[in-house]
Amino acid sequence: MKRADRQLKITTVAVALLAAAAAAAAPNADPRSARIANNPPRLNADTPPGGPDAATKGKFGPVINWPSVPIHWVLTPDGRVMNFGATSTGKQGGELDYSVWNPALGTGAGAFLLLANTTEVNTFCAAQWLIPETGKVLLTGGTIIIPPVRGIGINDVTIYDPQTDTIDRTTSMTYRRWYATTVGTLSGEVVALGGRIDPPQITGSKLTAASTPEVFDPVSQTWRILTNAQSDFAYGVQKNSWWYPHAWLAPKGKTFIVARDGSTYTLDTAGAGSLTKHPAATTQANGHMTSAMYAPGKIISIRDAQVVALININGAAPVITAGAPISRHRRFATATVLPSGDVFVNGGTSADDNVLDGRVHYASETWSPATGQWTETAAASLARLYHSNAILLPDATVLTGGGGLPGPLINSNAEIYYPPYLYNKDGTGQPAPRPTINTSAIAAGWSQPLRVGFTIVPGKPITRVTLLHSGMATHAFNNSQRFQELSFSVVGNELKLRTPSKKTVAPPGNYLLFAIDSDGVPSTGKMIRLTD
Repeated sequence: MKRADRQLKITTVAVALLAAAAAAAAPNADPRSARIANNPPRLNADTPPGGPDAATKGKFGPVINWPSVPIHWVLTPDGRVMNFGATSTGKQGGELDYSVWNPALGTGAGAFLLLANTTEVNTFCAAQWLIPETGKVLLTGGTIIIPPVRGIGINDVTIYDPQTDTIDRTTSMTYRRWYATTVGTLSGEVVALGGRIDPPQITGSKLTAASTPEVFDPVSQTWRILTNAQSDFAYGVQKNSWWYPHAWLAPKGKTFIVARDGSTYTLDTAGAGSLTKHPAATTQANGHMTSAMYAPGKIISIRDAQVVALININGAAPVITAGAPISRHRRFATATVLPSGDVFVNGGTSADDNVLDGRVHYASETWSPATGQWTETAAASLARLYHSNAILLPDATVLTGGGGLPGPLINSNAEIYYPPYLYNKDGTGQPAPRPTINTSAIAAGWSQPLRVGFTIVPGKPITRVTLLHSGMATHAFNNSQRFQELSFSVVGNELKLRTPSKKTVAPPGNYLLFAIDSDGVPSTGKMIRLTD
């Protein structure tokens, strides 16, 4: 099939699905998430039986063949996983493929939609962000290869539309960026931080990086430069801080940054921008380590030498305290926040290099904010090193996969981790029955009352309701994760709850709502879009 014909066929099918779903949509349903009506999440029966320790360690499922090495993963509003990073044969370049996995169709080849790169932009190691109002994925920068020189940044920007499964170019940035980070703002704009411009082979002297941030307006499709927020140390050439800067939207509405050397900054994106450096800094800094926002304004940052930094950014200045050490030094690992609020960390190695040897970690571990302690959990089948990935799925499992480009393994595969809360606590290893949220995807504002239908497992009432921002993960970092508890009451067969009080607590975007019963078993998450 020719590329144009293929794109036309994909678009025609998508439009038909949208029309059918829209006709039956509930009044409060989110119209962007029409696919959910046709493609419900995987059934609870898909949780495989585990061993006697499944209720304490969980279980990794079988290895799944993937259409390419999944370096980038984005959970779209319709519950699918858009991913990219290479061709189906593991090659980089402007001809790389995009694939979209539909969990409702299982894990066989028929569950994947392979999209040709019609833009011919090499988004290998680009940045990704899900635009809240449209549900489209903004792909910022990437690289071009001019043999024999690799790692040259580009300023191209592309957008993937999950409603039509098409990828198109949009307005380019001013600066070329490879390995940049993107962060959403309260207004729905997207700020791009860092990224390499040229390697030393091009400049003839030293590496150059994009040390000036710029902001994308999804409405006008334009970029503006934050000329007053330039920094070589926060997200520029110094200490290689251009490499996927760790940054989050802070509760006060500004962007908080932990630089590669451990120093901390606050970026104000208003006007021409401004940057403030804080006295607080983490120790044992390493850009290949992982971090996650596990509660509003609270970050766990895994550092070198098993050091864990807990960063509270709710006050006027960040406060950093030491957490319990992680059991293993985990370079290239990824932290994923679970519906329970715990933080699951998988993959990585104790080695300083991307090598396959006895220092690779197959066992995972989980950190509890309630106790501050780490617990060893299940072991994966394959090494997950550089360019590996992990992301929370709506059914409360964690999709892990990738690794390679360069090796030591070219992992065009994935494994699903089934956390302990999905198993009965009686030692049989059998999957636990789960409560159910009976509602379609919802679009809602802040501090808005909601009534959500639910069904419980007999004798196991709902005791918690939690909310988690949908994930966008690459290079050991998923800065879109935001977890919080919601207060609620039960009225008949409905949960009476209220959405988060303000944007600074829960910025615009797509969130998964989970109901958790008295045994700690979560429902499948339902998508809520917080929007004006």
